[in-house]
Amino acid sequence: ESVTLCLEGETSGARAVLRARPSTVVKRTWRSLHQAHYLCAVVALCVLGQAAEPGSIGGVIRQDSGHALAGATVTIATADGDTVATVRSDPAGSYRAAPLPSGNYRIFVARDGFEASAVEGVTLPDGVAYRQDFALAAVPDGARAPAGVPHAGPPERAAVSEVRIDSDSAPKRTSRPLGLFASSAKPGTNEFHGALYHLFGNDSLNARGFFGAKGKFRSNNLGAYVGGPVVKNKAFFMYQYDRIALRAGPQSGFAGSTPADAFRRGDFQRLLTGRRVAVDALGRAVHAGQVFDPASTRTVRGVPVRDGFPDNLVPASHPSRSRVAAHVIPLMARPDRAGLEFNAQGLVQGDQVWSLNAPSHFFRLDHAFTEKLRTGFALSRTSHPAVRNCGGVGGCRVPSDPVTEPERNWNYYGTGIYEDITTHHVRQRLDWIASPNWLNQTTVGYDEFHVTGHSIAAGVGWPELLWGPAGNGLIEADAGPPAMSFTGNTRYSPLGNEWARSGFRANHEYHVTNTMTWLGRRHTVKFGGEYRLHKYPFRRWANNVAGRFNFHRMHTGGFDADGNNLAGTGDPFASFLLGQVNSTHFEIPDLPTMVENFVSWSVIDEYRVSDRLTLTFGLRFDYQTAIRERDDNMSTFDPSVPNPGAEGRFGAMIFAGRGPRRTGTRTLDSPPVDAFGPRVGFAYRVDERTVVRGGYGIYYSRRPCRTLTFSVSRSGAAPSAAGR
Repeated sequence: ESVTLCLEGETSGARAVLRARPSTVVKRTWRSLHQAHYLCAVVALCVLGQAAEPGSIGGVIRQDSGHALAGATVTIATADGDTVATVRSDPAGSYRAAPLPSGNYRIFVARDGFEASAVEGVTLPDGVAYRQDFALAAVPDGARAPAGVPHAGPPERAAVSEVRIDSDSAPKRTSRPLGLFASSAKPGTNEFHGALYHLFGNDSLNARGFFGAKGKFRSNNLGAYVGGPVVKNKAFFMYQYDRIALRAGPQSGFAGSTPADAFRRGDFQRLLTGRRVAVDALGRAVHAGQVFDPASTRTVRGVPVRDGFPDNLVPASHPSRSRVAAHVIPLMARPDRAGLEFNAQGLVQGDQVWSLNAPSHFFRLDHAFTEKLRTGFALSRTSHPAVRNCGGVGGCRVPSDPVTEPERNWNYYGTGIYEDITTHHVRQRLDWIASPNWLNQTTVGYDEFHVTGHSIAAGVGWPELLWGPAGNGLIEADAGPPAMSFTGNTRYSPLGNEWARSGFRANHEYHVTNTMTWLGRRHTVKFGGEYRLHKYPFRRWANNVAGRFNFHRMHTGGFDADGNNLAGTGDPFASFLLGQVNSTHFEIPDLPTMVENFVSWSVIDEYRVSDRLTLTFGLRFDYQTAIRERDDNMSTFDPSVPNPGAEGRFGAMIFAGRGPRRTGTRTLDSPPVDAFGPRVGFAYRVDERTVVRGGYGIYYSRRPCRTLTFSVSRSGAAPSAAGR
């Protein structure tokens, strides 16, 4: 169960509410828990990381005779009754209120001599120019409705105004596809508002699991929000702070598998079943679970043959016994219960979070210079430092701090990692209402995504610890424990994590957009452009610099009379004891900084055919430049270039940049200029409750920027020196 405590208050009146809300969790898995936290992180990035593009509400006001009506007062209010804008229609009857944050609004129109009119339930998405026309009937007595909208209840108190999934089928001027999270933050107002909240979870509130034990779980999510005026009717601010703290431990289930104590000594008698599965080329019986000596492999009449270990015992004095295995085995987790498989606590398939301490900050400032010129500034920072990937055997139990002192965790040989994902977002927006028919919006922004991480036992000096003072020649000193996996009849859990002590990956994006909106009698036209500069520095983050080693049962398996390796024989851990590496993989990291540019423009015309039918036509153009490396460290193979080292035969490496034996250009690609995306749509109101919408568009996805590493791999049946 979980309990939520929320304390709310406002300065305009004495009101405080304390709520306790219990909820029963019927089923909780660590996989779903991590997915939930990941989803919260994604939504937080959307909410806190974006200064949502404002929208506008406008239209044309006419008399019931069809003539334009000038001087009508239009009041825009929230669904709670707070007035956010008041404008008047011009001589053409046009009006426009902008900029407006997304949300639900009421529109109230009044003029002397005409009946007032109001529309409720107007939903304004981000960046949309919403059109609402009015026809006012004349009254003989010149009655006039009040210009204000009655207050309809207390205002909503939350830093987030709205989070939704954007699935609108109408054509968009943006390049993003449909079905994405969209959100907006609530701006400040003329009154101070705030909130405090605290949500917590504790395993003492949980029921026991299927195996009769409880997994450790401590969760605290606390935060605060405050908003209000800086200068009345001119400048407003909003600030939110949020922190999630999570502590966890081993799971109550037994999904991990670690070798039994007898196997660690080389005693595999428990694998023998007594069932004969084949006869080898010498006429000897081969039994299920039998372990064979790879050093005895030979050929008899062209067929491979191996000798089985007597009583399935691998002698400690065997010359193939692995030095690496002798050092790793004491560091492996011991079984938590009897059995050859599923004998250790953990959830190997889940990315279990062991600890998380994630703060986030969001600040917004809005200022109105005049009725027609407004600006907005937003700044956010989120950080998600976590010790995770702890579902393997042994979890993430380490004696020293896994964040600051991983090099002291020499006795940990697990899969755990530390990772910190940090984002920064800055937005500066300027809105200018040139006239009731013209609105210009300019936005300048910067976004950063930065991730760093390492094995929680990185920097121990594994090459010397496992291979001796000479090391093995490939593994870096600051790497984590080499990763090891096992393939065969017994499903042992993987070990180790090869991430290095240092390294990061970052995405930097600088962008500027400008959009103009024109409102006509039946047309609403929006057109504009965007420019982005992307930089992607990559510095050894998550590189495989310690190596991945796979051990397969076939290297200690037997052969039948036809030379087939028998699937029911051998054991991957026995292969590990004897240094029989099935495959290896290393990466030699590069340190590139990739750069690209992105340009686009679009035009959208929303044509209101009638009160029931609206048609939308648009065209968007996107161009993404070829990716280049900051210092021109790019190369590729070109089959059409003569190779001077091969007597002029075609096929040679080419290098970007200027200078000897280079291409003379900084890129190795020339993208076509043909990404034009037409878009059409319609909306037809069948009745007051039913609207039918449809649309068609061509969208162009961005080409991903991938960093390359030089990797070395080896696979085969022969033992590898690295595995010894």
